[in-house]
Amino acid sequence: MDLLELSRHNPNVMITIRLGDLIEANRRLIVQSRAEGRRDAERASELDAARELIPRKDLIKMLHVDPSTLWDWANNGYLVPVKIGRKCYYRPEEVEAAIRRHQRSAV
Repeated sequence: MDLLELSRHNPNVMITIRLGDLIEANRRLIVQSRAEGRRDAERASELDAARELIPRKDLIKMLHVDPSTLWDWANNGYLVPVKIGRKCYYRPEEVEAAIRRHQRSAV
């Protein structure tokens, strides 16, 4: 059991600790905090990127296509999604380019 876990379960317990152990515990806490901060920053940048992208559900409604159509387009390289976690998004400029290509081929 580490110090953080001990403090969660027994917040009123008094302990005696060697200075070297206290320094090591602080070092580990700093490393853990930095890693969590980096993960939080990555999530925030992913959310910012997602705000500029078109969610898959919105694109399905926008284009009046079946979800399997988007899957097929992705497999054929026609319109490839940006995946953030398990969600699929589409860049607006790539959607517009795909629509233009489709309109040209239909003429």
